[in-house]
Amino acid sequence: MLRAAIDTGGTFTDVLLFDEEQNKLWPLKIPTTPDHPEKAFLQGLEEILKAIQRQPFELKTIVHGTTLVTNALLQQQTAKTGLLVTAGFRDLLEIGRQSRPELYNLQQEKLPPLVPRELIREIPERIGPQGQIIQKIDLSVAKKALQDLHRQGVEALAISLLFSFLNPQHEKRLSQLAREFFPEEFIFLSSQVSPEFREYERTSTTVVAAAVAPPLVNYLKALLNNLARLGSSHSEVFLMHSGGGMLPAREAARHPHQLIESGPAAGLVAVAHWAKVLHLPRVIAFDLGGTTAKTGLILNGQLQYTVDYQVGGPIHSGGQNQGGYPVRFPMVDVAECGAGSGSIAWIDPGGHLQVGPHSAGAYPGPAAYGQGGQEPTLTDAYLLLGYLHPADLLGGRKSLHLVPARQAIQKKIAHPLGLDVREAAQGILTIANASMLRILRLVSISQGYDPREFTLLAYGGAGPLHACQLAEEMGIKKIIIPPFPGLFSAMGLLLSDITMDFVRTRILSLETKNLSTIQSILDILLQEAQAWIQHSPDHQKNTLLLPSADLRYQGQNYELNVPFSGKKFTSGLMNSLLSSFHQLHQQVYGHCEPEETVELVNLRLKAIIKVPKPQLPSLEKASSPLKEQTASRREIWLKTTPQTGLRLIQCPVWPRHLLHAGHEIKGPALIQENNSTTFVGPAWHLWVDSLGNLILER
Repeated sequence: MLRAAIDTGGTFTDVLLFDEEQNKLWPLKIPTTPDHPEKAFLQGLEEILKAIQRQPFELKTIVHGTTLVTNALLQQQTAKTGLLVTAGFRDLLEIGRQSRPELYNLQQEKLPPLVPRELIREIPERIGPQGQIIQKIDLSVAKKALQDLHRQGVEALAISLLFSFLNPQHEKRLSQLAREFFPEEFIFLSSQVSPEFREYERTSTTVVAAAVAPPLVNYLKALLNNLARLGSSHSEVFLMHSGGGMLPAREAARHPHQLIESGPAAGLVAVAHWAKVLHLPRVIAFDLGGTTAKTGLILNGQLQYTVDYQVGGPIHSGGQNQGGYPVRFPMVDVAECGAGSGSIAWIDPGGHLQVGPHSAGAYPGPAAYGQGGQEPTLTDAYLLLGYLHPADLLGGRKSLHLVPARQAIQKKIAHPLGLDVREAAQGILTIANASMLRILRLVSISQGYDPREFTLLAYGGAGPLHACQLAEEMGIKKIIIPPFPGLFSAMGLLLSDITMDFVRTRILSLETKNLSTIQSILDILLQEAQAWIQHSPDHQKNTLLLPSADLRYQGQNYELNVPFSGKKFTSGLMNSLLSSFHQLHQQVYGHCEPEETVELVNLRLKAIIKVPKPQLPSLEKASSPLKEQTASRREIWLKTTPQTGLRLIQCPVWPRHLLHAGHEIKGPALIQENNSTTFVGPAWHLWVDSLGNLILER
């Protein structure tokens, strides 16, 4: 049977087909169709099936990564959303938190709330801090508010009441009333979306879910209908979520906020798998696609998670205030910036060169695409400096045009700055690298890790082009470029398991007297997880339940998540958990206080249904060393040090499919393949391992 992985990005759609019986992979990369992303999805699927002479009905599962939710938030193309709150809390979204993304920037503009004040309605009711009902809900006021929102054309509804995570009774009653005016699939309760304390973050998460639900649901309906027409109506369709797992498509529609970092999370899943296979204890993942650059850490083969994330700001990042919309959900910790190969270079009012965050996308795309684009991008700079060949993009299915690329850079960058056109192109790459270095430092140095102790695993269509320069700046001495680097996130889709996260808030001191209470909360989570597993289409397969606790010292305002094992919360487990918390606090903050009281804030449980993973076959061993004369040559403009100017060199170009295990290449060199190009810097040495990875060492 066949399994398909389809990752739809802002510029390209990646398709990877896997035959479980033959353990064989087929890759395909095509341009995304931004206005109707399902078109590229279906086109890629049909094309790859036709190429290997297989039929749609042979598809057992389809795993999909999508940027639809992120793009809807970034482009403010969300549904008209209404919000019901407890009386007195109408300005919750507007007030938010007092922290700012740039402390000393007085001109910083705050993102407008996803729900304007005129679409927020106050409902007389009150749940107390112990979950007790203090004031019964006023149903007549609630019905009038719902009628009014419906009359104003509201498409989706968010309901977030005070302390509903302890007692959801009032939210559920409002939901029943709301079904008279809104489709049930577009009504979201905070007690279901994010049953945790912190009113602002819980409300923001619920609003994000409601605001993106209509475009997501409409997209999924169109996709599933087209798959049925194609002949794959029986195929199980899963969506990758930000927690590093996948969900059945119809279930994902009830958790749309979890799809914010769908594609990037898949890439990090693949990196974690590679780290385990290659026994790499510390890895920095670096993904550079057409629209954004992404990075994250893998420690001892394990993904790193955050529950605090902001989306819609200039940088998407966990644990950092970047001026976006807060979303609270256990997500793979990834930092992201708008510096991709299609990002537009421009000059700000102060006369300084900038790159991104706006992208030329798939259409019109970079000027070099010859589709009418007039703005200079990183791709145009690559072409002008010789790193890309005009006829080799996507294996020759898309041509690049030198003349419009040169004209765009000359007109928009070189002439205004008084630079030679190639110096301007190099400047574009330098500025883009600075943005990429910022997020690399954000996930490493800012978290107390020395990047010199890490291996850089670079992927994405353009990641391998930048890897050597970034590694040199970070002091990293080893780089890995995996097979299919341009489709590596799609590989992560094939390596993902089906997962779901469950959480309960209960603030208690971690003491023996509270063991029975904590056990009762854990029992509730275990029951919910088992019920979810039983309703899963693959519940008969191997499953895992991974509990963890959000802990803090009494008086602290933020928590650290500490995993533990076992279904019985005994005194021995509690002592082990306390010890782990003190150690983690020492690592993160540089101190710990073993004599202080530790509080439990949230109990969490991750349920995992294991899925079979593809195994990469060993690469054929080289029978003889590479001969220099077999490589083609290309003129590239190279800047070796910050002090020197550009110099023209004849750079050898090696097709990757000709490289076998044991082959070695000294930089500078270009390694070319259908979905990506790798640049081996002058100070680097490349060798090929038995799995086909390119290993670059200084």
